[in-house]
Amino acid sequence: LSEEDRNMVFIPKGFAHGYCTLSVVSEVLYKVDHPYDRSREGALLWSDPAIGIEWPMAGEPVLSEKDAKAMTLDAFISAHQALDTGGPA
Repeated sequence: LSEEDRNMVFIPKGFAHGYCTLSVVSEVLYKVDHPYDRSREGALLWSDPAIGIEWPMAGEPVLSEKDAKAMTLDAFISAHQALDTGGPA
């Protein structure tokens, strides 16, 4: 994805996703299928070795408060007894 191409990515409902911006300034816009509900939000730890993503950056990232407190994949599965929390359709 780039500013020049102005492409979008479709992420299916319930699918974990993350991104790493490599520029000083970036803008991310979301389109969703339901009104925002903070109680349904979740986050996976970006650096969890069980997920195994090699992020293309040097140094420590700037994270949101939510992402800084994120769970490991194992903790998420344990807390929800599954990957799909069975929310509204």
